[in-house]
Amino acid sequence: MRVAVARAFAADRDVTAAFDAAVEVIRANGHQVSDSPERFAMPPFGDVRSIEADRRTIARGPFETVDVLLLPTTTTTVPTVEDARADAQKLSAANTLFANYFGLPAVSVPCGFDRHGLPIGLQLVAKAGDDGQVLQLAHQYQIAAGLPRRHPPLA
Repeated sequence: MRVAVARAFAADRDVTAAFDAAVEVIRANGHQVSDSPERFAMPPFGDVRSIEADRRTIARGPFETVDVLLLPTTTTTVPTVEDARADAQKLSAANTLFANYFGLPAVSVPCGFDRHGLPIGLQLVAKAGDDGQVLQLAHQYQIAAGLPRRHPPLA
């Protein structure tokens, strides 16, 4: 499978470290992995007038040479309730919004745990209609990483 790694993302140190480790697991599983030069430009918030043209463009663009794109699901580890109240951007969907807008199948699987034992997410995205590619690679990754055996602590 041809896998592209998104590097044009914002993420904190813990998320980036877990993401980089996940990329290495996928590479070690025999997939062709390369960095993606693509940036997914989003229209101004709420402007969906060009959504159909944008979706056709994305289908002809980066996914002609790539089967699955990898990037962190969120930009930070799970914030506390107090942190989220103080800064709503801590709950930002910046890394996931583009998949919804462009109509791309995406899945998030755990790729590590923060210092509190809460999961950090790896997002896998494919071109429209390639849901099977995303699910197949997500399943392979979870088995190879051994994460189905780990769970966050119950409070």
